[in-house]
Amino acid sequence: MHHLNFGSSTRVGNVRSHNEDSFRAEPELGLWIVADGMGGHKGGATASAIAADFVVEKIRAGDALENAIAGAHHAVLQASRDGKGPEGMGTTIVALGINGHACEIAWVGDCRAYLWDGATLTQLTRDHSYVQHLVDTGVISSSESARHPYQDILIQALGAADIPDVNVEKITREL
Repeated sequence: MHHLNFGSSTRVGNVRSHNEDSFRAEPELGLWIVADGMGGHKGGATASAIAADFVVEKIRAGDALENAIAGAHHAVLQASRDGKGPEGMGTTIVALGINGHACEIAWVGDCRAYLWDGATLTQLTRDHSYVQHLVDTGVISSSESARHPYQDILIQALGAADIPDVNVEKITREL
């Protein structure tokens, strides 16, 4: 039998005056979520909480992780329309779902998931950012991306004008 150890920590950092992150751990559902409210945009903390809570609710109801995250986009937009948050609020999100021996990660934006195997830390997600697109298309190198002036520009987020594509990766290695 495998045991999964997890923990969480979040901090404001050096730039912002408050934290806009939301974390949910629902081990009985096999679900872990990090949502990072879009800093510099009004309502990031509200958007991240709405998205994380929505995904938990949908997984509890039996929905697939990809569908739950896609629905969270609409939940953030609806909350804004209903006056539960400001117009333009948004968040990025990453979630791990475990069902028996099947694991998957789903994400939108630049929230990342990593796998630590006791010796190596491996990034499992790819950012939905302008700079990652430049790297992927060969315009700039990976090393140039760290100091690119547009490194914080997202091309996908929950609550954005365009409907995001939820990326899903199945984890096939043993955890």
